[in-house]
Amino acid sequence: MGVLDEIKSNINRNYFISASAGTGKTYTITHYYVEILNEYEKINYPEIVDEIVVATFTKKAASEMKERIFQLVKEKNSPYWKKIKNYLPRAIISTIDSFCQRILREENVNAKIDPNFTIISDLKMNKLIERSVYLTLKFVFQLYDYDKTDINLNISKLRKKQIEIILQSLKKNKNSIKKLFEIYQNIDEVENLLKYTLSNWRTEMKNATILEKLFETAKEESLALKAFKDMLLISKEIYEAFTVDNFEYDFKGILEKTLDILEDKNIRKKYQKRFKYIIIDEFQDTNYLQKELFDKLHTKENYLFYVGDRKQSIYRFRNSDVSVFLKTQNEFEENGEKILALKDNYRSNSELVKYFNFISKHKIFNKHIVQKTNNIDKYETFKVLEPNIYKKLWFDDEKDTSKPTIFCKGKVPSLNNKENGRIKYVIVSLDKKEKKEKKEALVAAYIIKKLVGKELTINVKNKCIDKKITYGDFAILRSRLSNAEGIYKEVFEAYNIPLHIVGGKSFYKQLEIQTILNALFAVQNPNNNYYFTRFFFSPLVLGKFKDYEKIVSEKKENETLFEAAKRIHKSHALEVLEKYAHLKYYIRPTEILKGLIKDLNYFEKLVYFKDKESAILNVKKLILEAENFDQLADSFSELIKLIQKIGDTNEAEASTEDETSESVKLMTIHASKGLEFKIVLLGDLFANLNTKNSKDLKFYNKKDKNYFMLTKIMDNLDKNTLELIKEFYLDEVYDETEVLRKIYVAITRASEMFIPIIFNENKENVAKYLKLSDDEIEELKKEIKSFEYVEINNVEIPTEQKKHTKEKEDIPQENLKDFSHLSYKSYISPTTLYGYLGNENEAKEEITLDLNEQTFKGSQIHRKLSNANTLSQLRYLEETGEIKVKLSHKIGHLFENSKILPEWRIVKPFFHKNRKYMLFGIPDKVIFKDNFIYILDFKNTKNLDDEKYIFQVNFYMYLLKDFGNVKEAYIISTKTGDMLKISYKEGFEEMIKKAIDNFEKVEK
Repeated sequence: MGVLDEIKSNINRNYFISASAGTGKTYTITHYYVEILNEYEKINYPEIVDEIVVATFTKKAASEMKERIFQLVKEKNSPYWKKIKNYLPRAIISTIDSFCQRILREENVNAKIDPNFTIISDLKMNKLIERSVYLTLKFVFQLYDYDKTDINLNISKLRKKQIEIILQSLKKNKNSIKKLFEIYQNIDEVENLLKYTLSNWRTEMKNATILEKLFETAKEESLALKAFKDMLLISKEIYEAFTVDNFEYDFKGILEKTLDILEDKNIRKKYQKRFKYIIIDEFQDTNYLQKELFDKLHTKENYLFYVGDRKQSIYRFRNSDVSVFLKTQNEFEENGEKILALKDNYRSNSELVKYFNFISKHKIFNKHIVQKTNNIDKYETFKVLEPNIYKKLWFDDEKDTSKPTIFCKGKVPSLNNKENGRIKYVIVSLDKKEKKEKKEALVAAYIIKKLVGKELTINVKNKCIDKKITYGDFAILRSRLSNAEGIYKEVFEAYNIPLHIVGGKSFYKQLEIQTILNALFAVQNPNNNYYFTRFFFSPLVLGKFKDYEKIVSEKKENETLFEAAKRIHKSHALEVLEKYAHLKYYIRPTEILKGLIKDLNYFEKLVYFKDKESAILNVKKLILEAENFDQLADSFSELIKLIQKIGDTNEAEASTEDETSESVKLMTIHASKGLEFKIVLLGDLFANLNTKNSKDLKFYNKKDKNYFMLTKIMDNLDKNTLELIKEFYLDEVYDETEVLRKIYVAITRASEMFIPIIFNENKENVAKYLKLSDDEIEELKKEIKSFEYVEINNVEIPTEQKKHTKEKEDIPQENLKDFSHLSYKSYISPTTLYGYLGNENEAKEEITLDLNEQTFKGSQIHRKLSNANTLSQLRYLEETGEIKVKLSHKIGHLFENSKILPEWRIVKPFFHKNRKYMLFGIPDKVIFKDNFIYILDFKNTKNLDDEKYIFQVNFYMYLLKDFGNVKEAYIISTKTGDMLKISYKEGFEEMIKKAIDNFEKVEK
C-alpha cells in the first residue's frame, strides 16, 4: 500500500511524514485535505472546512496549496461540494504568523489588544530595538555608577515597575555587571548581542534559565549570565512599550501573544474543539515556540499531520531548529504513532536520483566524514546524551533512499566531447593571480555558452521529449551572493548572457542609489566638506575638477566649501542643494528625494549609465519605496541615521529580468528552497567550513526546560566546568551540520542536470562533501551511467560584440513625470508665516533638532496619540498609563462613527500677486464626522493660548476649507489634559497675504 493510500484508509489519527526532496509533499497534503472533505460528505458536513488548519512556511505556498485543493474539487457539483467550494476561500491555509493574527483578532477583548493592530517592518523593528538596548545600557550604567537610575520614559506604570524590579536585582549583584563586561571587554559587543537576542530570542530567553550545576563551580560566570538575561528583560519591556503598547507587533510578538492567550484554559479548549485537523507543512523549519503552539491546540480529540524533511532544515538563522523535527519524530516512535516516508521522486531524472542517494549516503550525511572535520568530542557527547536523536542526523537507508520514477535517457550534451553526463563534475585549476569568484563566474559562463542551443532529453508531463537548452533552464546556486553577484553581473554582461539575481543585497550599494543617498547627506549638512564634495562630483551634479579646484583655492578662512561655492561658483545644482537644506525642516523626506531627482534631471543623466535600464528601474523602485522613510523617521536628521544603516537590509535590486524571464537565475541556496530547475550549477564550494560555532547564544532544551549559555562565557570556563555543561555541545552540532543540509537542498533542485564547480585544491572546505576519489567515482559509475568528469584550466568563451552607444537617447516620458515640486519660495508652512508677522524668535523655537530625553518623551506621547484612531485605543492608553491625562471623556465622541486621518499632510495652492505658493501643514488629527471637519492638535505644554498655536490651527482650518465644512479645532495639552476650542478667524487669508508680502521683502 502506498503512503497516500495508507493515509486515506484512516484520516483520524496522528501522522508524521518524512518527505525527501521531490517526493510529492504538497501533493500528499492536498490529497489528504480533500480526503477529509470526502469523509465528511458522508454526514453532509461541509463546515469541516472551518475545522482544518494548514500552516505553511510562506504566503506563496499557502496560496498555491489553496489553489491546488480548489482544482481537485472543482469538477464536483453536488450540493455538498458546491458549499465546499463556497467555503474554501475562507479556509485556514496560511503561514503560522497569519494563523496567530487570526486568533488574536478573534480574541482581542480577552487579549486586551485592539483588533486593528499592525505588523511593523523590519526597518522599524531594528530602529526600536536599537533604542531599547541603548536605554537599557544607559539605565544599567547609571545604576552601576550611582546606585540609582531615573526611568524617564513615557511607558505604562506596570512596565516601569517591572523594570525597577529587575534593576533592583542587578543592584544586589553589581559585580555581575562588571564580570559580564570584563569577559566581553567591549561594550559594542554586548550591545550587539543584546540587539540580536532581543530581535530573535527574547521570548525563549524570558523562559530560559541557567544550569543549576554551573552555579556550583562557576558562580561569577553564572551571575554574569544572569546579568545578561536581566538586561535583556529590561530591553524587552522597553521594546514592547514602544510596540505592543502602541498596537504594533513584529512576528515574534504575534506568536508570543498567541501563546499567552492560549494559557487561558477556556480559550485553549475553545480552539482545541474548533480545530479537528492540524496540518503542518515544512515541519523541519519550525522552532520550539511554534511547536508549543501546536501542542496547545492538540488533544486526543483532534489530529496532527506533520510533514517535512530533516535533510532540508536550513533556516537556523531564522530561528528554525532541526531538533524540533528530530525530537518530535522520536516522540511519535515512543508513543507508537504512525510514521511514514515519501520516497518516490517525481522531480528528477533517474540518474540524478541515484546520484542523490549515493552522495547523501557516502558523503553528505556520512557521520565518519563529518566527525573528522569537526571536534569529534562534540559528536561523542551528543551520541551519549541523545543516542536516538543522534542516529537521525545521518542517512537512513529505509527512510532516505529515494526511488526514481522518471526514466528519460536520450540526448545529453557533453562538455568535454568524450562523455555525456547528466551529472557533470567540473574540476577547475586556479592560477595564483586569479580570484576564485571571478574564475567561478567565467567557468559558469563557459558551461552555459557551451550547452545553450544543444538538445537535451527531458521529462514533460511524464513524456520524454528532446528540447533545445535555453538560458532560462539554468540556475546557479551559491551559499553567498554578496561576494560574487557584482562579478557575475560583469562577466555575464560581457558575454551577453541574460542574468537575473534573485534576492541580492546590492540595491542600496548601486551607484545610482548611492548618488541619491549621498545627496540626502549633503542636504542634511551642506557645510560638511566631505558630504559636499561627494555631492559635487556625483552623477547628479557632474561637477568639474577645475571648478572644484577654484572653489578650494579661493575659499576664505573659516569658510566651508559650500559657502565658498555659493560665492564663487553659482550653479543650478547649488541652488537646489540650498533649497532643500532649508526645506528639510518642513516637508517630508520623500518629497526631498523626489525633488532632487526632478530638479537635477537625474533620469536624463541615467541614460548615460552603462546599464541604463537597470539604473532607471532602481531609481523608480527607490521612489516607490520612499514612503517607508516617512513612516520611520520623525525628522530629516533621524532619516539620515536610518540611511546610514539601510545598506545592510536585504533589499533586492530592480532588474529588467525576473523569475519568469528567459534568463539564468543566480540565487542563494536558501532562496532556491522549494524550487526546481532543469540545470543546476553549484558554486561557492570553496567556502570555508564553519568548524567553530558562530552563534553567540546557545540553548539546550530538555523535559520542557530551556537553558541558555553565551558562547564567550562558555569559552571562559575551565575544562572541568565545561564537562558539567556539555549539553550545549548539541546546539553546536546542529549548527555545524546545517552545511550538510544546505548541500542536499542545492543538489536536489536539479531535475535534468547537475553541475558542481569544484576547485582543485587540498583544503577543508564545503567541496569535500561532493569531491570523489577515483575509487568513489568507480563505485558511483556502477550505479549511474550518466556521469561526466571535466577538468578546466583556461577558460575561452566565444565573445559576441555588444553594442554600447554613447549617443543620447530619447527618454520615456514616464521617466520624467512631474513630481509636483516647485522652488523653495513656493512652500509656506504655518511656522514660516507666523515668523513673518513679527514673531521671528518664536518661530525659530519651533525648528529644533534637540533630541534630549524630554523631547523624546514628548514625541513618544505624540506618537501614541497619533496611533490611537479608535475610542478603544484611546481608552487603552489611559488605562495602562501610557498617557498621564484623561481625554476619552472629552473627545471620545469625535472618535465614534467618524473617519480619522492622523498626521495628514495637506498642500493647498495659493496665488498672490501673480505668483504661486504652496501652503502646507500637518495637523495631528483630522476628523470627518457628520458632514463636519474637526481638528485635534496635541501640544506638550500647559500654555494652550499661545498665539503661535492659535495661528497654527487657524492655518490648518484654512487649508481644510476645500474639503468641507470645518467646524472647529481643539488644542489639547498632553501634560494637563486641558483643551482650548478654536473657531476659524475670519479674515485669516489677509494675514497670510501680509506674511507673504513680508517674506518677499526679506528675500529680496
